[in-house]
Amino acid sequence: MANGGSAVWFGGPDSRWKTAVWVGFTLGICLHFALSYNMIIDFLDLDAYMRGVEKTPYQYRILMMYVFRLLATRHGVIALAQHVQHMNHAPLLFQKPTQLVQIGITIMSLFGAVLATAATLTRLTGDRIFSRWMSLLLIYMAYANLAPEWGLAYTFPYDTPSLMFFCLGVLLVVSGRDWLYYVLYPIAVLNRETICFLTIFFLIWKWQEIRAREGRVASKDALRLAAHGVVQGAIWVGLKLWLAHRFAANIYDYGSVVTNPPVVGRMMLNVHMLLRPQQWPVYLSVFGFLLPVIWLQRRWIGNPGIYYGCTILIPTWFVGMFFMGLMPEIRIFSELSALLVPAMGLIVYHRFAPAAAAEPSSA
Repeated sequence: MANGGSAVWFGGPDSRWKTAVWVGFTLGICLHFALSYNMIIDFLDLDAYMRGVEKTPYQYRILMMYVFRLLATRHGVIALAQHVQHMNHAPLLFQKPTQLVQIGITIMSLFGAVLATAATLTRLTGDRIFSRWMSLLLIYMAYANLAPEWGLAYTFPYDTPSLMFFCLGVLLVVSGRDWLYYVLYPIAVLNRETICFLTIFFLIWKWQEIRAREGRVASKDALRLAAHGVVQGAIWVGLKLWLAHRFAANIYDYGSVVTNPPVVGRMMLNVHMLLRPQQWPVYLSVFGFLLPVIWLQRRWIGNPGIYYGCTILIPTWFVGMFFMGLMPEIRIFSELSALLVPAMGLIVYHRFAPAAAAEPSSA
């Protein structure tokens, strides 16, 4: 499934100083994003979240709860927060140990997501330098999906880790490291339940991989893929049931329209918001306004796994969020960047590669 193209965009072999420049540059952008993103007010009470008593379904996303418990109670972090309190003009939000930990989580999660995306693109194109710089598009999309106040006026501690887990999952699928994928999957479920969409990409990629290798998908291969889907579904359902039991005493609070069942209220609100013209520019801004570009240039993707992954997963995600999410919160689409950046990278690589090549046929 990897692309065998030999075009090298920036010329010359890789070197340590080039790597150091890229790492420093990328970390600088991640720091800027983290400071910008964490200037927005937290939706959750991070102290309550750390104790496990926040409202559900937010408290169900408990992975970062353990990270806060591990780091926000450390003497060094508390001392740093106290030091910030005595600094002139220091933002109030940065004077709390939990907020300092959240800034660190944001930086490392975004940097990890970029590294994973760069590795995925390298796997698909064979061009490491091009892949590194193209992977920075992920941060651009994160600015559009997570940072703007018109689509989201608050932050959650698990949003950037969720993006990282999805990027890592795509990398593990593309590179065929199934055992590592199954190590990652339950951890990612504990961070945020939307990782279930990664199972769809897993099955699409494996299906296309078998087709490319054998010309067709035999019954035994289809059964093997179905078994993967069942196992991952069982992991997801099992952990969700455990979380529901563990936090059964917590208050449930989700959605602006109170109905029974709550999904009806979310649907009513989503229909109302989709019909409001002033919301249309917000929806268009998802992924930094690049979704129409990817759609119109999709024939240049050239990789069936990524092509059909986008074709199937994007509408599936939007339908799922219509029923289970609140559409004005465009952050709920952010994990899709893990798939759209490789798609955009392949489009640029094939469409504008210096080496002459015939236009790829539509997948």
